[in-house]
Amino acid sequence: TRDVVYDSLTFANRRELHLRVAQAVEALHADRLPEFFEVLAHHYRESADREKAITYLMRNGDRLAREYSPEAALQNYLRAIDLMRNAPQPDNRSILAAYQRVGELALAAGRADLGFEKMRLAADLAEELGDRRALVMAVTLIGRLATKANRFGEAQRHLTRALELSEGLTDQTLRRDILGSMGQTLARNAE
Repeated sequence: TRDVVYDSLTFANRRELHLRVAQAVEALHADRLPEFFEVLAHHYRESADREKAITYLMRNGDRLAREYSPEAALQNYLRAIDLMRNAPQPDNRSILAAYQRVGELALAAGRADLGFEKMRLAADLAEELGDRRALVMAVTLIGRLATKANRFGEAQRHLTRALELSEGLTDQTLRRDILGSMGQTLARNAE
């Protein structure tokens, strides 16, 4: 019966209904919003409020990552990226930051295949934007993903490239992280 009623609504009425449900959930459960991030993302997406849907997808992804559910967190971030990329005017800097998070989550979830794909997109986007720091971070993550996948030669090539790209950047923590990742790669390769 509920589906019949829902199907009989116009798209405009459906969007309005989803918006009202999302607003009601926010108002009624303001003190426990994290429990409702997924529901809110769904209703805001269906209401065509892209920005709030993205916000709640990423907040839910972060919550899931803190709860040691990297695969579920990854799915939330991937849906957020889809919404961002399909925006009338995509915010490439936000997309790049979300790709970075996807790379970290892919590493935690053991999803090297997905991580490689998304971090290559991140590296391309960083180059397009002229953001060398983000490029170094993406290439470093590709190297770390290759290490996790036991592809040590590939890992070393990416990490060496990241180290070269980091020359001249003032952020010494990047270089420290790259060198640490190189050490881990060498240690894992020796096992």
